[in-house]
Amino acid sequence: MAIEAFLRSPAATHASAAQGQEVEVISGFRNAHGQSCRVVQQTVIIAGQNVHATGTMCQEANGSWTLSQ
Repeated sequence: MAIEAFLRSPAATHASAAQGQEVEVISGFRNAHGQSCRVVQQTVIIAGQNVHATGTMCQEANGSWTLSQ
């Protein structure tokens, strides 16, 4: 449930200084398609509680980062 909420959250793909939340890179790797990927963690608020949420983001050919599922 927390992972799904994180993936739907704009905070999952954009660290917002206004929210005071920082995205921490846990590890990096290249996937089977050769993309640079990072496992990231961020504390998000879900139902009024702080939750450590993680997700994997991979860099697209155009330089943008997208969540990988």
